Amino acid sequence: MRILPSTAVAIRCNSAFLLSSLFVALVWGVATSADLFAQAQEGVFQRQEIETIEAPPRVAAEISVSPRQAGAQAVGGEGAVASGYRDVMLAYDSDRYDTLFLGSEEHIYAQRYDVPSGGRLTSVLAAPVYINQYDPPHAPRSSPKDFTLKIWDVADDGSPGTERYSMDVQEPTDAFHLVRGKAYAFLQIDLPAEDKALGDLPDRIFVGLANAGTDENYLGFGVSLLRDTAPRGAAYLYATDGPRTTWYPLAQIPVQGGSLADHGFPVRPVFRIPSDSALEETVVSWDTGRNEGIYIFGGADAIATNLYDVPKDARLASVFVAPAYANELGSRSGIDPGVPRDFTLKVWDRGEDGLPNKELYSMDVEEGPYASHILTNDRFWFSRLDLPAEDAALSDLPEQIFIGLVNKGADNNYLLFTPAPRTSDSPNDKAYMYSTVGDRTDWFFLSQLSVDNGRIPLDGYVFPIRPRFVVTPPVLSAEAPTELPSGVELAQNYPNPFNPSTSISWSQPFAERVRLSVYNLLGQRVAVPADGLYPAGGHEVRLDASGWPSGVYTYVLETETRIETRHMVLMK
Repeated sequence: MRILPSTAVAIRCNSAFLLSSLFVALVWGVATSADLFAQAQEGVFQRQEIETIEAPPRVAAEISVSPRQAGAQAVGGEGAVASGYRDVMLAYDSDRYDTLFLGSEEHIYAQRYDVPSGGRLTSVLAAPVYINQYDPPHAPRSSPKDFTLKIWDVADDGSPGTERYSMDVQEPTDAFHLVRGKAYAFLQIDLPAEDKALGDLPDRIFVGLANAGTDENYLGFGVSLLRDTAPRGAAYLYATDGPRTTWYPLAQIPVQGGSLADHGFPVRPVFRIPSDSALEETVVSWDTGRNEGIYIFGGADAIATNLYDVPKDARLASVFVAPAYANELGSRSGIDPGVPRDFTLKVWDRGEDGLPNKELYSMDVEEGPYASHILTNDRFWFSRLDLPAEDAALSDLPEQIFIGLVNKGADNNYLLFTPAPRTSDSPNDKAYMYSTVGDRTDWFFLSQLSVDNGRIPLDGYVFPIRPRFVVTPPVLSAEAPTELPSGVELAQNYPNPFNPSTSISWSQPFAERVRLSVYNLLGQRVAVPADGLYPAGGHEVRLDASGWPSGVYTYVLETETRIETRHMVLMK
């Protein structure tokens, strides 16, 4: 499997690599034959500096327009369509490192994840740190930068168990995954689709990184504060405590002046979940998913949008976006890294002049202060924005709509628009930009524009915006139509208490993906009676608890828009 090459930083501006001015990280020392616990208790701290450089970025601040009528009719066929699956990324870290510590040859770090039902592990986002990046370096600067990605089962004690998969990853010697503001620049590691071990997964797995090769450029470990919604106690470190070398929960490792109970590692698995044929999904993807280092600074009033044909009887359910922000360009932007990174998603109809006209929908989106959608291999990482299914404007759509991003708020951390090459089978003239060019503020075809004093024409580019439409096939029935529920409702199971089986029912106002899970009092998932795409209306499943111990159980209904919870009692 070929790993796509990593650049030195998260932002690439036409081959000018941008790094922060200086990192200063607090590190508790671990020697190559480290007794991790003893050194931590003794308070052996070292201040380490990460060597960085800063090169002037080349940002497209000046836009040129070719002499063509901006309101001309857009032409072209249907765009490239991908359907039949949904990608889910599990991210427990808070997008930035809290502390770095040195590693040794033996050290391995891993994080535990629940596998979505029917999910296949397709890729992993990781942000490895190497000890030759410290200043002074703890290994020669020219040392290889490599690691091994590993996947394990979960042992009975909750730690990593049997190894299921292993993959060596070799990075360029200039690879770097920490950027200004203590943020991560993630590397996406694509896994082989033909490997059966990645599709036939248990309910829970560990994903982690270990040292590779025989060199002494070991992995250092960046520890992140966990998100509020992330589970605690899921991070483990393989280390030595006296004569014992084994897996230790990160929360149990003593550190001076604090605890690691609310910390984890920057490892993010991506699972692909198959769709159900009862509901047609269409994700319109015209871009190649790659960033070529073109950043358009449009200012406060700029808008980037693409025009899409709406499938018949379709609802706009989600939009995948990959925004960039001015303060991602580092100190030269003059904007503090902690300034909000936010935007507004908008949907318009198409006017008679072929341009965005009436606003149909608007949603404000606020991301974390260190959110970044450009990976170190120059690929976009898309965020999925799920739209409210109850909004009639998203179901009663015209034949064509514009979907775009607009600046939000009063701060000056404006959007940077990052056009991507369009796919070979996608239509031309579907991307538009509202901006000021010279003394004219207007809508322009993206293909009319160029940057870098006309040396880089934007013909053949689109914006990385991907709408997801869902279509519910009509159900033919001779019976009179029934009134649909106004919202998602989870009923109390019947009978309750029960032994050994019971029925669980729910209703939903429209077709969407539903997952029904049952948990014991320890928070362990013991059953998934329903998982798939269900049409609007009422549904019921039968739960057989034969072999379960008596007690209180919790059942949770998760939809794309709501989570409902109830309790039931098994009494034998």
